Amino acid sequence: MIIMITLIYPNSDGDRCNVLENSSNLIFNSDGTVKPEAEKIFLNSTIEQMRSYAPLFIAKYKQMNVCITDKSNATLLKNTSKSDSSIIINHYFQGLFNGIDRKLFQAADLALYGMDITSRELPRLISDDDILRWGSVIAEGEAARVARGGVAMSMPSAVEVKTLFDIFKSKQNLLAENKLKLSDIQGELKPMRIEVNALIHDLWDEVVFYYRKSAPAARRMQCRQWGLRYKSRNGENNFISGTAAPAQVTSIANNTFTDKTIFSISNTGDITLLFYTADSATAAAPANAYSLPTGASANVSPAILGTMGNTFLNVFNADTVKEGKFEVEIF
Repeated sequence: MIIMITLIYPNSDGDRCNVLENSSNLIFNSDGTVKPEAEKIFLNSTIEQMRSYAPLFIAKYKQMNVCITDKSNATLLKNTSKSDSSIIINHYFQGLFNGIDRKLFQAADLALYGMDITSRELPRLISDDDILRWGSVIAEGEAARVARGGVAMSMPSAVEVKTLFDIFKSKQNLLAENKLKLSDIQGELKPMRIEVNALIHDLWDEVVFYYRKSAPAARRMQCRQWGLRYKSRNGENNFISGTAAPAQVTSIANNTFTDKTIFSISNTGDITLLFYTADSATAAAPANAYSLPTGASANVSPAILGTMGNTFLNVFNADTVKEGKFEVEIF
């Protein structure tokens, strides 16, 4: 059987950002100089492109995430204000209907609000437009009713309605501003993906070329050290690509390794994962489990991952919300 193992290129902005950040850490020292091994692998033009363009994309992606958070917060504030406005508008009309029934107000006054004078049906308050419509109607109708001698409403008054209605409009405007900011950032990020995709292809092509003389399995292990990711189309036994559920242990392999085995592990998600060997598929992660941050890869032996004689390779995702992703090739 022919096994096809291919590279997995990032297909989301988060993945692209992870690849660029990991590659930057592998290529550059903290003072910005290039690490000796990276100088052997990458062309000067690729290194300079990483130096100049990668930070721009990473910054823009993080700026987009801030905008997404701001939009989410603004949505929550707007919805809370909408609920408050809906309640007080509803109470205003209930008070108006009660006042008509008690002869404090005239049924004909309902016409000032654009309502059927014979009906006691409360306004429909579902959409934002409903709130905008009836908030404005109350202000105009109350002013007209009082102007022709009517008694001002209380509990709630039109002023109380206006206070919450104005807050709703301000929160709605804030949400609109945040939506526009997010749309602008997304528009700026879109053309940047073309250049970033080309940069990642260059990085990975140069890594593959550098290790071209190694045997295929060894080459994949070497390339993973530089962040490259692979998948098997036919699911060969020694290549595993999987997910780690939140706050759970996931068993990756059993009885497929010896003390001479090398695990080539990659964290392809955005949550730090803990890898370890154990005597069962459900054994809890030990305190010295091998921690692999997002986007990182490592080649490790069973001795590093746990006690010799263990037969299970497990991974633990300590995050209680997000799912982790990993790849393991066993040599």
